[in-house]
Amino acid sequence: MLKMFRTKKKGFTLVELMIVVAIIGILAAIAIPAFLRYIKSSKVSEAEGMMKKMSEGAKTYFTSEQRYSKTAGAGGDQPWHVGDAAAGKANSYGMPVAWSMYVFPGGGTTPAICSALGSGSCADTDAPSGGSKLIPNNSGFAIGSSEGATLKKLKVAFEDPTYFVYGYDQSGTGEDSAVVVSARANFSKASAEVHKIEQFISVNASTQEPIISAGVTTNEFE
Repeated sequence: MLKMFRTKKKGFTLVELMIVVAIIGILAAIAIPAFLRYIKSSKVSEAEGMMKKMSEGAKTYFTSEQRYSKTAGAGGDQPWHVGDAAAGKANSYGMPVAWSMYVFPGGGTTPAICSALGSGSCADTDAPSGGSKLIPNNSGFAIGSSEGATLKKLKVAFEDPTYFVYGYDQSGTGEDSAVVVSARANFSKASAEVHKIEQFISVNASTQEPIISAGVTTNEFE
């Protein structure tokens, strides 16, 4: 009689357990890559913000009145437009620069800047790898240097560690002036390819206005 009231305890069958494991595996296969992509996207937002500041800073300087300056070592804020101190000279300190000599920050004295190097163009090998952060070469942007003066006009500072290495390359004068702003990061240590974003700035010859292009990404999340 008591046997009729006893509750039989049943466990999961092997088939049921295998189904649960399969479902968990499918969910993990979908969720983990999506999560990793979200993490990488959040790091890319750093690059987008920094590149926007650099591009807008370059545009602001180009559209302002450029003037002859002392050298960087002598405290000049535009050392790429070195002038003459003699009174009455056409290129004396503080005198306006002709439109044909207008440049983006850096001019001919600092044609390229890299946050990992100071002066010079960035290479893919300069990019931080595996999602790590890069410690900028602050010594390359010291006060009294052309690189430091360039960053000041761009209104940026490479002080804190960053997920990307940043590059700024400018060339030309007047309507031939141009800039390439770049950001690089190697999200995978196993790959030599890097996630690279480039933004180009050119000058409209008719309006004399800088034109900032949309960022171009190659090897996304590599």
